[in-house]
Amino acid sequence: MEAAVSALDAEGVERLTLRGLAAELGSGVASLYWYASGKGELLDLATDAVLGEAIEVYGRQRTPESEPLENLRTFMLALFDQMMEHRWLALQLMESSPRLDNSLLTWELVGRELARMDLTRQQQFNASIMLVNFATAMGAEITVRPEPEGAAREEAMQEQIDEWRQGTDPERFPFIHSIMGEFENHDDRSQFLAGVDLMLSGIERQAG
Repeated sequence: MEAAVSALDAEGVERLTLRGLAAELGSGVASLYWYASGKGELLDLATDAVLGEAIEVYGRQRTPESEPLENLRTFMLALFDQMMEHRWLALQLMESSPRLDNSLLTWELVGRELARMDLTRQQQFNASIMLVNFATAMGAEITVRPEPEGAAREEAMQEQIDEWRQGTDPERFPFIHSIMGEFENHDDRSQFLAGVDLMLSGIERQAG
């Protein structure tokens, strides 16, 4: 799994092959079929392993005395950080088998925190689906787009801002023009947490 995850981090899902992984491990391709029936199952196993790392982080940081909303925020951030470190993960979470042990455990742990609150079963169900789906979808939206680093990223962002400012009518798009400056301090992690906090505040309100 360590070799598979490293290969996915370096080359991406499309370039991962059992033959290439076998060469990396110095073994025959046939030996890998003892672990996985093919590339699809190998990807599921790698996804499950990395998702387990997020669960471990959550487990270390959570305390029985912590409030449910605080624990949920911690868990969502742990998921986000794993998706940013392993940029193939978010799409695989959307495409992988729902029977993956750690995928089910993620949902279970989110649900346990919600069950500690004064929420109906329907509210717990809706909130659990919303939180997990938001984390995955936001991670996928960020990681599928080309992401230049450092000065190149700032330059690309400034070019986009300039294009909006010069190419759109401020009378037709007053809101967009009013928030242009926010992009100059844009940070994906902070924006993700802002979205999580909006949802958690809604859950808190439902719980009275």
